Amino acid sequence: MTSNISIIVITYNSEEIIKRFLTQPILKKINDIIVIDNASSDNTKKIVKLNMPSAKLISLKKNIGYGSAVNKGINSIKNKYLLVTNPDILFSSSFIYDLKIAIKNNFSWGLLAPSILDKNTFSKPPTSQFHLNKKIYSPLKDKKVTFISGACFLINPTIFLDKKIFDENIFMFFEDNDLSERVSHMNLDLFVLRNCFVFHEGENSSGNGYNILKLKNIHYGWSECYFNKKYNPGYKALSLNILSILKYLKRVIIFCLILNKRRFLISWFRLKGKLEFLKGTNSKSLS
Repeated sequence: MTSNISIIVITYNSEEIIKRFLTQPILKKINDIIVIDNASSDNTKKIVKLNMPSAKLISLKKNIGYGSAVNKGINSIKNKYLLVTNPDILFSSSFIYDLKIAIKNNFSWGLLAPSILDKNTFSKPPTSQFHLNKKIYSPLKDKKVTFISGACFLINPTIFLDKKIFDENIFMFFEDNDLSERVSHMNLDLFVLRNCFVFHEGENSSGNGYNILKLKNIHYGWSECYFNKKYNPGYKALSLNILSILKYLKRVIIFCLILNKRRFLISWFRLKGKLEFLKGTNSKSLS
């Protein structure tokens, strides 16, 4: 079963976390790992080559966004199933086995996502592949959902027959919302696996500095407006986007008055992204 899984992981200035990801013992069971680097300026690519020389490293000359980077790797996969994951994910020790059981037990599935644990789950977050007490996490029926997080998910091979998974108009954020919508429209089911676990550190796959804060939140604002327009009739999409702009304008004013710099910047950049969308700015030109 493990030979039927390929993994694509996207990196961008991920030197602080990529070694921990690549050195997880469970990855030795995977014969096809593809690392797509979105033009990192740090030591990410060097660390990948040193710690997993068997991985296929695709180095992009510029940052083309998360979804577009995943699409670049589709032609390179060797196996039936594709697992897309962030580099700040740690797999449980039984992840592959649990995934195998889930594939066998679920029919008409389009996307499968493990249950995602975070720092609040552990008294001390794991630093490597982790074990779970099955007495605590007793077997539960997998949950059918309408949205699958892009942090870590398995894709049914029928979805990428056209060699493209994500909408490349989206640079960052809401690409998983969009994919979930499209898969649902294909009459395929989305499941969160109740007996298959990963740990997600969160907000560490590309750093947390000012430039990253700006990049992420401008694109969050733009992508939210794009998603609203794509899946709602014209009048409703415009109404949703105007209400969202007013909401973030209010937040900008409030956080400015109470001198909360970080939340002010988040709100300001998201507002800017939304206004850029209304101006007709392409998402790629915002980076």
